[in-house]
Amino acid sequence: MEIDRIGCLTGLYDSARHGKVYLHEELKSIRDDYAYWYDIVKLSGTAYGNPAVLARYRVLTGSTTGNKLSLVAKQYRFYRQYLRQGMPSALVNTLRWGISGLGKFS
Repeated sequence: MEIDRIGCLTGLYDSARHGKVYLHEELKSIRDDYAYWYDIVKLSGTAYGNPAVLARYRVLTGSTTGNKLSLVAKQYRFYRQYLRQGMPSALVNTLRWGISGLGKFS
C-alpha cells in the first residue's frame, strides 16, 4: 500500500486563513516538526498530498534523525506528552510510525 507523505520541507498551509503557526522550540528539534504539522492539520481539518517528488532529504547515519532506533522513545513521548494519548494508543501509534518508517527508508 502506497502512503502519501507531506514532507516538512515542502509542506504548505494558508497562513492568511489560519494565521502564523510556529515550531515548538521546547521540543528541541526532535519532534517539533510533527507538532508543527499536527497543529496545522488540526486547524484546517484536512491535508492533501502531492504525488510528485518536490525535494529529497539527505539522511546521514550520524545525524540526530539518521538513527531511527534512537527516535522510538522520543516518538512515544511525543504521543504521550504532546498529544496526551493514553499508553495503549501511544504504543500502537509508535508501532505504526516504526512500520511506516521501515517502508519509507528501505
